[in-house]
Amino acid sequence: PADLRPGLVAEYAGANGDKVSRLEPTVALNLKDGESPHPRLQHASRVIWTGYVNVTRPGKYTCSATTADGALTVEVGGHRV
Repeated sequence: PADLRPGLVAEYAGANGDKVSRLEPTVALNLKDGESPHPRLQHASRVIWTGYVNVTRPGKYTCSATTADGALTVEVGGHRV
């Protein structure tokens, strides 16, 4: 864990095939219609976050997502959850 940098790597894929990757501090994306997550992309058609989530306290955790005309897939340890 000491070698890991805080955040997750986000890869934004545009509808025209362009891709932008950057280190993001959180897994969050809130865009208005027609808005892009990066100036190089006209529209993000796919976003993938990869990395490690360091859970320091045991317990139950809840994650949520809202999509507009999209799909969401969540995998933990290579298993769809």
